[in-house]
Amino acid sequence: LLSPVRATASHPGARPLGWHRFRALVDPAVLPVYALGGMRRSDLEQAQQAGGQGIAAIGGLWGGPATAHPGTPLAIAPGSSNLG
Repeated sequence: LLSPVRATASHPGARPLGWHRFRALVDPAVLPVYALGGMRRSDLEQAQQAGGQGIAAIGGLWGGPATAHPGTPLAIAPGSSNLG
């Protein structure tokens, strides 16, 4: 997980990386990296374009599978059944 990519209400004082910095940090990574921090389902494609495996979130994706377990992080990657 690489965070925070975007501004997030749960960490208001944290300085977001932004997608350009995210890509610069992900490019040399040898393990899959998920974008975290202010993520929404609509950020999945941007995360992939920046070299990420997918997105992860706690609050931004509630309303989907994580609702049954509030506070549980949810990761979404291409082909994931969590995209529905």
